[in-house]
Amino acid sequence: MLDNPLADQQKLESPHKRSVYNAKKTPIRRPKYDKKTGELIDIGDGDIPGIQDLWERIDHLEHWIAILEKKIPPDETTTVIEVDSYRLY
Repeated sequence: MLDNPLADQQKLESPHKRSVYNAKKTPIRRPKYDKKTGELIDIGDGDIPGIQDLWERIDHLEHWIAILEKKIPPDETTTVIEVDSYRLY
C-alpha cells in the first residue's frame, strides 16, 4: 500500500457501504408565482447573485430547442434554420 496508494483500495472498501465522500446536493429553487394573479408566493433562491440571469438564459435556450424540435411554432421575429439532430444536441 505504501508503494502504490491506489492499489487494492477497492478490496479495503466494502462494496455495500455508502461512500462518506459523497457531498449532498442542495437543489436551487426558482421563485413560485400564483398562476391566477401572478403574485410572488415563494422567493426561492432568487437572492443568489447572477441566478436570475442564469434562469433567463436557460428559459431562452429551452424556447429555442422547442422551436428547433418543432414543438412550438416560431415567432414572427425569429428566423429558424434547419438543424440536424447532431447540431441540435
